[in-house]
Amino acid sequence: MDAGYHVREKGVPTGSFETVFDHPDNQTEDLTAFINARHVHEFSDELELTTRLSYGRYEFNGQYIYEGELPTDPPIIPNFDQARGEWIIGETTFRKRFLHKHQAIAGFEYRYNLQRDQTNFDQSPPFSYLDSRKHGQVWSPYTTVELNLSTNLTLNAGLRHDDYETFGSTTNPRASLIYQARPTSTLKYIYGEAFRAPNAFELYYGDEGFTAKPNPQLSPEEIATHEFIWEEQISRQFTSSASYFQYDIENLITQNIDPADNLLMYRNIDRIRAEGVEFEITGRMPNGLHGKISYAFQQSEDLGTEGELFNAPEHLIKFHLTVPLYRDSIFLGLESLYTSSRITSSLDSLSGFWLNNLTLFSQDLRPGLDLSASIYNLLDQRYFDPAGPEHLQSRIEQEGRSVRVKLTYRF
Repeated sequence: MDAGYHVREKGVPTGSFETVFDHPDNQTEDLTAFINARHVHEFSDELELTTRLSYGRYEFNGQYIYEGELPTDPPIIPNFDQARGEWIIGETTFRKRFLHKHQAIAGFEYRYNLQRDQTNFDQSPPFSYLDSRKHGQVWSPYTTVELNLSTNLTLNAGLRHDDYETFGSTTNPRASLIYQARPTSTLKYIYGEAFRAPNAFELYYGDEGFTAKPNPQLSPEEIATHEFIWEEQISRQFTSSASYFQYDIENLITQNIDPADNLLMYRNIDRIRAEGVEFEITGRMPNGLHGKISYAFQQSEDLGTEGELFNAPEHLIKFHLTVPLYRDSIFLGLESLYTSSRITSSLDSLSGFWLNNLTLFSQDLRPGLDLSASIYNLLDQRYFDPAGPEHLQSRIEQEGRSVRVKLTYRF
């Protein structure tokens, strides 16, 4: 069983409408809590049953200060934007080995959304713009088979079906072919299809026709991926990989302005293709020191307009280093991430930036107990992300230094 708790708060105005202005009372707060329980039972060496049960909760609270527009309005009007989510997930998976070298997996996942609530209102004078309260369920059977076709060739093939109350059902395959060219070299080809269901904000958020309207007819985003990977064991301590990938996305959910009424709305309108290469080197030392560095180059294109995508960096660099501090139980981790320049919807260019995160964590501090403490954006780097069409500005400053503590207990 494990549990997590995360609170983050920062007072940054977002400027959603023309009358919002910089004020010290502008603030947002996110809260996520979850509990997971997992049990594995082995009936024999060839048959295994895994069950999982989890509960999660999410809360968002935003307060924004607006100038009064009417003569009867006060000088400033506090507006409150709130979201509440609560869900339960149950999953059962059977794993069966057969003919000594093959295995099959069959499972079923069920999710019930107890709460998907969104509200938006002014406090004084009181006025409600949104009061949406939804719930629903998702059920998902899936199966996977692994066939060892020869001593150096393995085929994995799987299928998953998801049924949503909001838009219906979707079925997606996934397959991989793994060829062991020699003891230190492996070639993989992976093909997959997947989807992203529209969330409650995209489906139901609106404010009575002032700036935005809901679209409960949204369909899921769909993606098909191809990936070729070459992995090489350089030595006992170092491994490397090189890969080529291509992604095709249909029905991308995008927020834009409906010309019929000038209201913001999410719609399935974009078709995206992205392709690129990635290189990675990993090192593991006998003393527990572990490091990894990777570089990715990608190019993305909007197939509808044949133009460059907004908020799509071409270069990404990731560096991770883990240093053992005390035996095999306490470690210090450093993560450094680089994102290259991006363009915004107004064709402005945002500079690239480095982010550094530091984590102190333990493994089995006591039997089954893990504890970690992280500082994100360690150097308090100032950086921006492109803004969406609901904002006046083309860029939004992101969080500075923040802290997260995580406690995990397994039994």
